[in-house]
Amino acid sequence: LGSVVFGGGESVLPMLTSEMVPDWLPKDQFAEGLALTLAAPGSIFNISAFIGAVYKGNILGSLLAIVSIYLPSYLLLLAMIPIWAALRQVLAFKALLKGVNAVAIGFMGAVCIFLWEEAIRRASDALVLIVSLGMVTFYMIPAPAVIAVAIILGYALNEEALDIAQKPYNGTGF
Repeated sequence: LGSVVFGGGESVLPMLTSEMVPDWLPKDQFAEGLALTLAAPGSIFNISAFIGAVYKGNILGSLLAIVSIYLPSYLLLLAMIPIWAALRQVLAFKALLKGVNAVAIGFMGAVCIFLWEEAIRRASDALVLIVSLGMVTFYMIPAPAVIAVAIILGYALNEEALDIAQKPYNGTGF
């Protein structure tokens, strides 16, 4: 998959999901791995390390998966360097890149649907999404501040968090 990606790592998620879920891991575990990958610095392709570790059950599976997703693109890059400048001048190649770009945008839409299905389960989840989107779109608030507000709002709206002080400490009611 690494050598055929155009449009960023997110554009490969629909293909990765269809190839890996449910044969290699369940959809909820894939979503957990995706969340971990997005929370960590680096490329979204690092999810391959998570999938490899889950599938093989060890670090070797993780290493094999990460090398397998990055190596083909590096080899393709090395092969393309000598002819890239010439290709950029060919009209048919420019048209091809425009078409590939349109497909990448379609893949991004599919990723949004996939993430929506996994992330938005309650009205409170949708409210966090709407507030976060409004902060970014209308007020242009920096991402770290939006993430902090989303965490606080998500915690505050979580029904389990609202009940935390209402549960007995030792099971006797005291």
